[in-house]
Amino acid sequence: MTAVGPPVPGKITETGTLPAGVTFGSTGGGVGTLAGIAPLSAKGKTYSLAFEVTNTLGTTNQTFKLVVT
Repeated sequence: MTAVGPPVPGKITETGTLPAGVTFGSTGGGVGTLAGIAPLSAKGKTYSLAFEVTNTLGTTNQTFKLVVT
């Protein structure tokens, strides 16, 4: 996922529970990555996630549902 500006967004943070084997990382500049492979036991489950990004104008949040298929 990528957040865009101007001004340039900062680091994206994630809250919520990810399935085992899946990670979220952000190196700054408004770029964040979900990576990994969820185990078969997670198939069919839904995970609620929230992402937040901040720049000099403020903070914004977006919620998502991650469905493992």
